[in-house]
Amino acid sequence: MKCFNNKIIFLVLFISMVECSCDNNKKVNGITKRNIGSTIIEANFINDSIIEGIAKYYDDSDNLLSIVNYHNGVKDGKAVNYYLNGLVKDSIFYTNGLINGFTFGYDSLGNLLYKENHYYGLHVGDRFSFSFGKIDEYFFSDFDKNNIVACKYDSLGRCRVLNFSSQPILTEVLGKERNPALGLFLYFPKPPNLLITHRIGLRNKNKESKNESLITDSRLFLDTVLNYPENGWNYYIATHIESQKDSINKTYVQELKSEYFPSP
Repeated sequence: MKCFNNKIIFLVLFISMVECSCDNNKKVNGITKRNIGSTIIEANFINDSIIEGIAKYYDDSDNLLSIVNYHNGVKDGKAVNYYLNGLVKDSIFYTNGLINGFTFGYDSLGNLLYKENHYYGLHVGDRFSFSFGKIDEYFFSDFDKNNIVACKYDSLGRCRVLNFSSQPILTEVLGKERNPALGLFLYFPKPPNLLITHRIGLRNKNKESKNESLITDSRLFLDTVLNYPENGWNYYIATHIESQKDSINKTYVQELKSEYFPSP
Protein backbone atom coordinates (compact mmCIF):
# COMPACT_ATOMS: atom_id res chain seq x y z
CA MET A 1 0.00 0.00 0.00
CA LYS A 2 2.89 2.27 0.91
CA CYS A 3 4.52 1.52 -2.43
CA PHE A 4 1.25 2.35 -4.24
CA ASN A 5 1.03 5.70 -2.44
CA ASN A 6 4.61 6.50 -3.39
CA LYS A 7 3.76 5.80 -7.04
CA ILE A 8 0.80 8.18 -6.85
CA ILE A 9 2.97 10.92 -5.32
CA PHE A 10 5.59 10.39 -8.01
CA LEU A 11 2.91 10.55 -10.75
CA VAL A 12 1.50 13.82 -9.36
CA LEU A 13 4.96 15.37 -9.20
CA PHE A 14 5.70 14.22 -12.76
CA ILE A 15 2.44 15.74 -14.10
CA SER A 16 3.19 19.03 -12.28
CA MET A 17 6.65 19.14 -13.83
CA VAL A 18 5.19 18.53 -17.31
CA GLU A 19 2.54 21.23 -16.82
CA CYS A 20 5.18 23.66 -15.61
CA SER A 21 7.34 22.86 -18.63
CA CYS A 22 4.39 23.38 -21.00
CA ASP A 23 3.55 26.69 -19.35
CA ASN A 24 7.13 27.88 -19.82
CA ASN A 25 6.87 27.04 -23.51
CA LYS A 26 3.85 29.34 -23.74
CA LYS A 27 5.53 32.17 -21.86
CA VAL A 28 9.25 32.65 -22.47
CA ASN A 29 11.03 35.67 -21.01
CA GLY A 30 7.65 37.25 -20.34
CA ILE A 31 6.42 36.81 -23.94
CA THR A 32 2.96 35.30 -24.30
CA LYS A 33 0.84 34.37 -27.34
CA ARG A 34 -2.84 35.20 -27.17
CA ASN A 35 -5.75 34.77 -29.55
CA ILE A 36 -8.01 37.78 -29.93
CA GLY A 37 -10.62 36.96 -32.55
CA SER A 38 -8.79 35.79 -35.66
CA THR A 39 -5.58 37.60 -34.64
CA ILE A 40 -2.72 36.15 -32.61
CA ILE A 41 -0.69 38.59 -30.50
CA GLU A 42 2.78 37.72 -29.29
CA ALA A 43 3.86 40.19 -26.63
CA ASN A 44 4.82 40.88 -23.04
CA PHE A 45 1.50 41.41 -21.24
CA ILE A 46 1.46 43.27 -17.93
CA ASN A 47 -1.55 42.67 -15.65
CA ASP A 48 -2.97 40.40 -18.37
CA SER A 49 -3.94 43.32 -20.61
CA ILE A 50 -1.24 46.01 -20.93
CA ILE A 51 1.48 45.43 -23.52
CA GLU A 52 5.04 46.52 -22.80
CA GLY A 53 7.71 46.42 -25.49
CA ILE A 54 7.45 44.81 -28.93
CA ALA A 55 4.18 43.14 -29.99
CA LYS A 56 3.87 40.92 -33.06
CA TYR A 57 0.49 40.32 -34.73
CA TYR A 58 -0.30 37.23 -36.83
CA ASP A 59 -3.38 36.01 -38.67
CA ASP A 60 -4.83 32.54 -38.11
CA SER A 61 -2.54 31.19 -40.84
CA ASP A 62 0.53 32.43 -38.93
CA ASN A 63 1.27 35.23 -41.40
CA LEU A 64 2.98 38.22 -39.78
CA LEU A 65 0.66 41.25 -39.96
CA SER A 66 2.33 43.90 -37.81
CA ILE A 67 5.17 44.66 -35.41
CA VAL A 68 4.35 47.46 -32.96
CA ASN A 69 6.28 49.05 -30.09
CA TYR A 70 4.38 49.81 -26.88
CA HIS A 71 5.09 51.55 -23.60
CA ASN A 72 2.61 50.95 -20.78
CA GLY A 73 -0.01 49.79 -23.28
CA VAL A 74 0.35 52.84 -25.55
CA LYS A 75 1.96 52.81 -28.98
CA ASP A 76 5.36 54.44 -28.66
CA GLY A 77 8.03 54.03 -31.28
CA LYS A 78 8.01 52.30 -34.64
CA ALA A 79 5.03 50.34 -35.99
CA VAL A 80 5.30 48.33 -39.22
CA ASN A 81 2.43 46.67 -41.12
CA TYR A 82 3.06 43.90 -43.67
CA TYR A 83 1.48 42.46 -46.79
CA LEU A 84 0.82 38.72 -46.81
CA ASN A 85 3.87 38.29 -49.06
CA GLY A 86 6.04 39.52 -46.21
CA LEU A 87 6.89 42.95 -47.66
CA VAL A 88 6.32 46.16 -45.69
CA LYS A 89 2.96 47.87 -46.30
CA ASP A 90 3.65 50.97 -44.21
CA SER A 91 5.94 52.20 -41.46
CA ILE A 92 4.65 54.60 -38.81
CA PHE A 93 6.29 56.26 -35.80
CA TYR A 94 4.33 56.99 -32.63
CA THR A 95 5.06 59.25 -29.68
CA ASN A 96 2.89 58.47 -26.66
CA GLY A 97 0.09 57.09 -28.84
CA LEU A 98 0.18 59.88 -31.44
CA ILE A 99 1.56 59.56 -34.98
CA ASN A 100 4.63 61.77 -35.05
CA GLY A 101 7.18 62.25 -37.80
CA PHE A 102 7.24 60.63 -41.23
CA THR A 103 5.02 57.75 -42.32
CA PHE A 104 6.13 55.63 -45.29
CA GLY A 105 3.72 53.69 -47.53
CA TYR A 106 4.67 50.98 -50.05
CA ASP A 107 2.93 48.86 -52.69
CA SER A 108 2.92 45.06 -52.58
CA LEU A 109 6.10 44.96 -54.70
CA GLY A 110 8.09 47.07 -52.26
CA ASN A 111 7.97 50.35 -54.20
CA LEU A 112 7.63 53.54 -52.16
CA LEU A 113 4.21 55.16 -52.73
CA TYR A 114 4.21 58.09 -50.32
CA LYS A 115 6.01 59.75 -47.45
CA GLU A 116 4.02 62.11 -45.25
CA ASN A 117 4.57 63.99 -42.04
CA HIS A 118 2.52 64.17 -38.85
CA TYR A 119 3.06 66.37 -35.83
CA TYR A 120 1.78 64.73 -32.65
CA GLY A 121 -1.32 63.32 -34.30
CA LEU A 122 -1.91 66.21 -36.71
CA HIS A 123 -1.42 65.75 -40.45
CA VAL A 124 0.76 68.76 -41.22
CA GLY A 125 3.86 69.43 -43.28
CA ASP A 126 5.42 67.55 -46.18
CA ARG A 127 3.76 64.88 -48.31
CA PHE A 128 5.70 63.19 -51.11
CA SER A 129 3.98 60.98 -53.71
CA PHE A 130 6.00 58.57 -55.83
CA SER A 131 5.39 56.68 -59.06
CA PHE A 132 7.65 53.72 -59.90
CA GLY A 133 10.11 54.91 -57.29
CA LYS A 134 10.35 58.50 -58.60
CA ILE A 135 8.94 61.67 -57.11
CA ASP A 136 5.60 62.57 -58.69
CA GLU A 137 4.01 65.25 -56.49
CA TYR A 138 4.86 67.24 -53.39
CA PHE A 139 2.52 69.10 -51.04
CA PHE A 140 2.98 71.01 -47.80
CA SER A 141 -0.13 71.48 -45.66
CA ASP A 142 -0.51 73.84 -42.74
CA PHE A 143 -2.30 73.18 -39.44
CA ASP A 144 -5.57 74.18 -41.08
CA LYS A 145 -5.05 71.46 -43.75
CA ASN A 146 -4.47 74.02 -46.51
CA ASN A 147 -1.79 73.25 -49.11
CA ILE A 148 0.55 76.24 -49.04
CA VAL A 149 3.03 74.58 -51.43
CA ALA A 150 2.28 72.24 -54.34
CA CYS A 151 4.72 70.92 -56.90
CA LYS A 152 4.30 68.43 -59.76
CA TYR A 153 7.33 66.67 -61.23
CA ASP A 154 8.07 65.28 -64.67
CA SER A 155 9.73 61.93 -65.41
CA LEU A 156 13.18 63.50 -64.90
CA GLY A 157 12.29 64.76 -61.44
CA ARG A 158 11.95 68.39 -62.48
CA CYS A 159 9.33 70.59 -60.85
CA ARG A 160 7.07 71.77 -63.67
CA VAL A 161 4.21 73.32 -61.71
CA LEU A 162 4.97 75.18 -58.51
CA ASN A 163 2.38 76.89 -56.33
CA PHE A 164 3.90 78.64 -53.36
CA SER A 165 2.22 80.65 -50.62
CA SER A 166 4.50 81.94 -47.89
CA GLN A 167 2.53 82.31 -44.66
CA PRO A 168 4.63 83.94 -41.95
CA ILE A 169 2.38 85.08 -39.11
CA LEU A 170 3.21 87.93 -36.75
CA THR A 171 1.20 88.41 -33.56
CA GLU A 172 1.53 90.40 -30.37
CA VAL A 173 2.78 88.39 -27.39
CA LEU A 174 4.44 88.95 -24.03
CA GLY A 175 8.21 88.55 -24.05
CA LYS A 176 10.65 88.24 -21.18
CA GLU A 177 9.65 90.08 -18.03
CA ARG A 178 6.18 90.34 -19.61
CA ASN A 179 7.24 93.11 -21.97
CA PRO A 180 5.24 93.46 -25.22
CA ALA A 181 6.89 91.58 -28.08
CA LEU A 182 6.07 90.04 -31.47
CA GLY A 183 5.58 86.34 -32.04
CA LEU A 184 6.74 84.99 -35.42
CA PHE A 185 5.43 81.72 -36.87
CA LEU A 186 6.86 80.41 -40.15
CA TYR A 187 6.57 77.04 -41.98
CA PHE A 188 9.56 75.37 -43.64
CA PRO A 189 8.46 73.40 -46.76
CA LYS A 190 11.13 71.28 -48.43
CA PRO A 191 10.16 70.29 -52.02
CA PRO A 192 12.57 67.77 -53.59
CA ASN A 193 15.23 69.14 -55.97
CA LEU A 194 14.51 72.73 -54.90
CA LEU A 195 16.64 74.90 -52.64
CA ILE A 196 14.55 77.14 -50.37
CA THR A 197 16.14 79.69 -48.06
CA HIS A 198 14.49 82.16 -45.68
CA ARG A 199 15.88 85.46 -44.49
CA ILE A 200 14.43 87.94 -42.02
CA GLY A 201 15.20 91.63 -41.81
CA LEU A 202 13.87 95.13 -41.32
CA ARG A 203 12.59 97.46 -44.02
CA ASN A 204 11.29 101.02 -44.01
CA LYS A 205 8.83 102.81 -46.29
CA ASN A 206 11.69 103.76 -48.65
CA LYS A 207 12.38 100.01 -49.18
CA GLU A 208 15.71 100.32 -47.39
CA SER A 209 16.73 97.13 -45.59
CA LYS A 210 18.90 96.33 -42.60
CA ASN A 211 19.69 93.61 -40.06
CA GLU A 212 18.93 90.81 -42.52
CA SER A 213 19.85 87.31 -41.35
CA LEU A 214 19.34 83.72 -42.47
CA ILE A 215 16.71 81.58 -40.75
CA THR A 216 17.67 77.93 -40.32
CA ASP A 217 15.02 75.55 -41.61
CA SER A 218 15.91 72.14 -40.20
CA ARG A 219 12.54 72.03 -38.42
CA LEU A 220 8.92 71.78 -39.55
CA PHE A 221 8.20 75.33 -38.49
CA LEU A 222 9.64 78.26 -36.55
CA ASP A 223 7.83 79.67 -33.51
CA THR A 224 9.84 82.43 -31.87
CA VAL A 225 9.64 85.88 -30.27
CA LEU A 226 10.98 89.13 -31.77
CA ASN A 227 11.53 92.52 -30.23
CA TYR A 228 9.44 95.41 -31.47
CA PRO A 229 11.24 97.24 -34.30
CA GLU A 230 12.02 100.91 -33.95
CA ASN A 231 9.53 103.41 -35.36
CA GLY A 232 9.37 103.48 -39.16
CA TRP A 233 10.68 99.92 -39.60
CA ASN A 234 8.84 96.64 -40.16
CA TYR A 235 9.96 93.04 -40.26
CA TYR A 236 9.93 91.19 -43.57
CA ILE A 237 10.54 87.59 -44.68
CA ALA A 238 12.33 86.94 -47.99
CA THR A 239 11.90 83.38 -49.25
CA HIS A 240 14.14 82.38 -52.15
CA ILE A 241 13.44 79.30 -54.29
CA GLU A 242 16.13 78.11 -56.66
CA SER A 243 16.81 75.14 -58.93
CA GLN A 244 19.27 75.25 -61.81
CA LYS A 245 17.86 72.03 -63.23
CA ASP A 246 14.31 73.42 -63.23
CA SER A 247 15.31 76.95 -64.25
CA ILE A 248 13.53 78.28 -61.16
CA ASN A 249 14.87 81.39 -59.46
CA LYS A 250 12.19 83.22 -57.51
CA THR A 251 12.07 85.35 -54.37
CA TYR A 252 8.89 85.93 -52.40
CA VAL A 253 8.98 88.93 -50.04
CA GLN A 254 6.30 89.44 -47.42
CA GLU A 255 6.36 92.50 -45.18
CA LEU A 256 5.11 91.94 -41.65
CA LYS A 257 3.21 95.03 -40.62
CA SER A 258 4.19 95.70 -37.05
CA GLU A 259 2.42 99.07 -37.06
CA TYR A 260 -0.85 97.20 -36.53
CA PHE A 261 0.24 96.74 -32.94
CA PRO A 262 0.57 99.42 -30.29
CA SER A 263 4.03 100.75 -29.52
CA PRO A 264 5.65 99.23 -26.44
